[in-house]
Amino acid sequence: MKKGIKAALVVAGLALMAPVQAYFITGQMLKDSLEAADRLKSGAANPQDEREAQFGRGFVAGVADSALDGVTYCSPPDSSLGKLNDVILAYLRAHPETMPKTASSIALQSLMAAYPCKK
Repeated sequence: MKKGIKAALVVAGLALMAPVQAYFITGQMLKDSLEAADRLKSGAANPQDEREAQFGRGFVAGVADSALDGVTYCSPPDSSLGKLNDVILAYLRAHPETMPKTASSIALQSLMAAYPCKK
């Protein structure tokens, strides 16, 4: 009886195993959030856009802060979180092939492309 239960548990455990992406936030998710922020700016928002926009803005702020402005990318003195959001959203729209990648890597890549540091 015990062997049967063990075998059933092993089979059930194996059946539940599936490949899992390690990406918590994808480029598509970030694009959706930044587009919600864009709709809020233009006055064409829907009821869910405020929450989505807050997520996107917070995500961009976190990436920008952790990426060491002045080392990884060099934004101009008049840059703002709104401008960084616009830069990243423009990059996401121009590079749809990046959507399945991690949002943090795409955001950093777009900031580095838009604001390269002079060597």
